[in-house]
Amino acid sequence: MRIAVTSTWGGGGWLQPLAEDGAPAGPAEQVTDLAAAVRDRERAHRPRWVWAATEQVYPALLEAGVRVARCHDLALVEA
Repeated sequence: MRIAVTSTWGGGGWLQPLAEDGAPAGPAEQVTDLAAAVRDRERAHRPRWVWAATEQVYPALLEAGVRVARCHDLALVEA
């Protein structure tokens, strides 16, 4: 399972389930508390998280006590 993540101002964000080929695998979900949403899904599914750049998303998650096991940083692989 893969989930794309986009953070928004104020601690919210968007989560988009992805198929193995990267295509959307369902509707995107807007969340008001991104850290809580990531924490819940990490515990339940242990997905690979996909985000544009770790430095844009992960610091707020770490500050909230959320750690993820696997992620795919698009900025690193597209450089």
